[in-house]
Amino acid sequence: MIRYSSTLLFIFCLLFTSSFAQAQHQGESHSTHITYEKFPFLTAEMVKQEIAGKNKPVLIDVGSIQEYRGGHIPGAINIPSVAIKGQPQRLPQDKSTRIIIYQGRGEGGKERAHDAATRVWSMGYTNVSVFIGGMADWFDLKYPIKKGPNP
Repeated sequence: MIRYSSTLLFIFCLLFTSSFAQAQHQGESHSTHITYEKFPFLTAEMVKQEIAGKNKPVLIDVGSIQEYRGGHIPGAINIPSVAIKGQPQRLPQDKSTRIIIYQGRGEGGKERAHDAATRVWSMGYTNVSVFIGGMADWFDLKYPIKKGPNP
């Protein structure tokens, strides 16, 4: 009987905490507490398709200027992750604009891209995605690149 009661108590606690967590998630607003699940992750193939589509996204390369000059996706602008909030004029005025953020080839690229997405999202942009493979995947697939300081 004790084992049965303990099992019921465990199940009740599990259901309660699960329901509480779900209610918390559904009640979330546009906060700055972001998890990786907040942003859709894109592959190189997905990014290439979006670039070729009618409604071209804004591509933001969050690598260093040296990484950007060494090779970036054609049309991408370079705004290092830490500089995004300090350069809001470089972002689209329309907060619903499709924005894809990717990292250069340097260390900590995935973290930089996610950090930048978090910053952009906290500024009110609602259509933000992260190209998780970044320039490493883009180079590996031999997709077109542009070198130099201009998009």
